[in-house]
Amino acid sequence: MRVAPEGRVAEFAGVPAGVAGAGALGAACCVLLALDARRTERRDGADQHVTGR
Repeated sequence: MRVAPEGRVAEFAGVPAGVAGAGALGAACCVLLALDARRTERRDGADQHVTGR
């Protein structure tokens, strides 16, 4: 039976460290996605094509 990576971390470093690590990884992924979306918006010029209609 395979153990999830979070389970291995919790086994060796403790549950709080596993939870903190998972939270940090999730936050880093969110930041990278937001930066990529912002870069894509600038490249496409989406913010410049707003009409008054």
